Amino acid sequence: MNRKAHLLMMVAALSASPALAYDYDHDYQWETQLGFQPLAFPEDTPEDRNRGHFQAIYYPQPVRTCCHPLKELAFVNRATAIHASYEYEDDTFQEIYRLGADYYYIPGMYGAAQVTHVRKFAQPELDEGNDTGFGIVLGLVPQSLPQLRLTAGVTWNSPDHFQRPVVAVTTKFFHQTEGGGALNLELVQELVDNPLKSTITDLSAELYYNRHISIGTGINISSNRQEENVSPRVSTELFLTRLISLSVEYRWEKSLDNNPSRVADSLSGQARVRF
Repeated sequence: MNRKAHLLMMVAALSASPALAYDYDHDYQWETQLGFQPLAFPEDTPEDRNRGHFQAIYYPQPVRTCCHPLKELAFVNRATAIHASYEYEDDTFQEIYRLGADYYYIPGMYGAAQVTHVRKFAQPELDEGNDTGFGIVLGLVPQSLPQLRLTAGVTWNSPDHFQRPVVAVTTKFFHQTEGGGALNLELVQELVDNPLKSTITDLSAELYYNRHISIGTGINISSNRQEENVSPRVSTELFLTRLISLSVEYRWEKSLDNNPSRVADSLSGQARVRF
């Protein structure tokens, strides 16, 4: 059975799972995420490889699970967080370390910062190398419209390798309905300061059927002076309990300029545990 058939079965199983009786009035201060992503390339291009990641998040103030979709609790509760992650890619042996924080300060204000270190790049033409980047984000969460968050940020990287300074503007709109349903819309626009003047636009929409099941879709469009690539995706997440969830995502990538080295498709999975 191919990957697409597996994905459809997993999505159907998660979406069809009956609502369970949860005790939502609970809190947590730690969240861990473990994910796996196989990368499949067309023939006569780089070999297929796998990518895995682990992330740990600490919330100084307990996050309550009452009354909102479980995936959006950190946003709804304006939860300040400290997070660290590790990503590894086999065959290329690339490693990525990240350390950062999200901070909600005076009412209506938001800030974030992150340090990223890349060890042994996956790009063959770069040989072995390291790069360290630093990013900072400032934003608004209007008190008169708490469903909305607007941010703008800059990431600085070493110019010796493929990473370049990036300017990003993001918009998040989260609307909750009675009964636990909700709609989340996000738009990210990135401008990369490189010779090709690359731009990246990412648009996503996620529908919460109830507080523990969500189905999402999105599209990522990257372009520069030489080529343009489009990557649509679908995803779903199910909270088995108020503190444990499983999610899957399927992503297609299409080079509009018929570049065969682009990733053809990707099926990824992730487990989330809170305590």
